[in-house]
Amino acid sequence: MDKLRKAATIYNNLINKEIKIVIGRKGKKTDLYIDFSVEDFYHLVGFHYLKDLRNIARMSSKIAFEKILNDEITISMLEKSKYFNQIEDRIECILLFSKVATNVSSVYKFRRVEYSFSKINWEYLITFPTEISNAYLFLRELRKNPNHFICVSTFENTGYERNQIKYTLLEVYLIDENQERLLYKYK
Repeated sequence: MDKLRKAATIYNNLINKEIKIVIGRKGKKTDLYIDFSVEDFYHLVGFHYLKDLRNIARMSSKIAFEKILNDEITISMLEKSKYFNQIEDRIECILLFSKVATNVSSVYKFRRVEYSFSKINWEYLITFPTEISNAYLFLRELRKNPNHFICVSTFENTGYERNQIKYTLLEVYLIDENQERLLYKYK
């Protein structure tokens, strides 16, 4: 199976499900709910960087997602872009999403003062292991739904966790059709 299609298939399996992460700091618990939607995949994979592939860069997120699942957009098409190196590790990270819920390493709350140069709009950062190092999953809160977050970016470790507020990971659940399944509990 094409690597891009495999990443989209893994992501598609998370749509209509949530990951609930319970974190704690200084005696206070916080629940974070990660939501997955077709619309968010486009940005998460980094299609907006592929400026020289205008037909893809300007495509609606839903249509692009469907075309990937139908092998009408493939990894070999994206590799033709001179900007492909900007999204390659994003695809590799998405390939690990099926294991993210059971492999969360750390959770950090964003301190803007430390990364004022960053263009990523995020509130929480999740780290999870890859074969080589750790990867990041950046979360942004939905204005209309407090404590619910979407994935806005993902890539391999570049030091974003430095000088951020680290939380203790207490529990991780997968929520599917209002059924919570415990995946991790702090001992």
